[in-house]
Amino acid sequence: MKKLKMDLYNLFEQCNYNYSTDSRKISEGCLYIPLKGANFNGNDFVIKAIHMGAAYALTENIELVDNVKVFFVHDGLEALQDIARIHIQKLKPKTIAITGSNGKTTTKELIHSIFSNFTKDVIATEGNLNNHIGVPVTILRLRPHHKFAIIEMGANHQGEIKSLCEIANPDFGVITSIGKAHLEGFGGEEGVIKAKMELFDFLQYHKGVCFYNLNDATIASMYFDDSRNICIGNDSSQYKGVYSQLVPDLKFKLLFGADSIEIESPLFGIHNFYNALLAASIAQYFEIPNELIQKGIKEYIPKNMRSEFLQRGESTILLDAYNANPSSMRLAIESFSQMEGESKYLVLGGMAELGKYERDEHNSLIQFVQDLGFQDKVILVGPQFKECNVPKSFLYFMRVDDMMSWFDTNIENKSVSVLIKGSRSIQLEKLIYRSI
Repeated sequence: MKKLKMDLYNLFEQCNYNYSTDSRKISEGCLYIPLKGANFNGNDFVIKAIHMGAAYALTENIELVDNVKVFFVHDGLEALQDIARIHIQKLKPKTIAITGSNGKTTTKELIHSIFSNFTKDVIATEGNLNNHIGVPVTILRLRPHHKFAIIEMGANHQGEIKSLCEIANPDFGVITSIGKAHLEGFGGEEGVIKAKMELFDFLQYHKGVCFYNLNDATIASMYFDDSRNICIGNDSSQYKGVYSQLVPDLKFKLLFGADSIEIESPLFGIHNFYNALLAASIAQYFEIPNELIQKGIKEYIPKNMRSEFLQRGESTILLDAYNANPSSMRLAIESFSQMEGESKYLVLGGMAELGKYERDEHNSLIQFVQDLGFQDKVILVGPQFKECNVPKSFLYFMRVDDMMSWFDTNIENKSVSVLIKGSRSIQLEKLIYRSI
């Protein structure tokens, strides 16, 4: 079996690390690796890929095999993962794995921004390509000159982080947070904890370095004393942070030993303070110069509906609608509540993937909002709120399209501040980007 995997990797090397999983995007001399999805089967296009210039192709269809250009594999995805596993083991970059219920993509982007100022020999997960396909695709971008690989790992079931670790073989890892995300897939909060801790379990077994975010109570409760573990957050940690401003942007100090760094970021909120603190601390651990840490964090501009700070006429809009779960909702709302100004609106979309916990978690969120003092100027959007105890002073819309005219009349170009937060499936970004 090991020889067969090496044979596959040798094909990849013979193609000069050039491969494609898409028969529509074949470059001369590449290796074609067929994948399957709900509505397609890449094995149907193996001959087409060869005709378009692929040097070699893999297939699950034994009838197409000639062992000259077309080679048999039992599973195209497993072949992709096996090639990636061998690739990263051969090139041996310092590999930093990042997972967490909230903040993993932002933390990854911040780390990448800092490291990119330090060296060009670094790759990172693009966007949130953090699953069983995205992780190997990221790894296969590695070339011999790369010194660092920053790999984001996502999951919605137990065992998935472990599998991704077995592909990426990380040397270092950070769990940004453990909260109420993907409760349906994980089977509750205990399932979330077990799944996220799979990263640290892997690192501890393989004598890697775990960065513990002690600002997260659940992660802190999992900490055990080991000389390789690095603590970030509390007074006894190797790295800690003190913020002076959370909204509308961040200002904080990173403290380590007798030294400190003043850091600024266009991000907002306590949740992003934690993300930036993790990124700065990890960079400091790798002895990246202070000025490059400051530069990397300050230059990172949030995008893709993640903590975006927007001006629409006189309106100040905080767009954080890429994803949402009970934990991230509370952090964003609490941070927004600290912004100055009287006229503040909450536009909250439903939270997905909660399963049997859906109604209770949405009712709990409504109570949390009221406890913070938002008695009106709260707009709830999505079917998840339909069966909830919605106060009469709140507005409720089943779909985002239903509230467009209300938003235009009451928000657009008015002197107000608005937090827009919800799961991607609600499409709250339509309020801002009408062409979507």
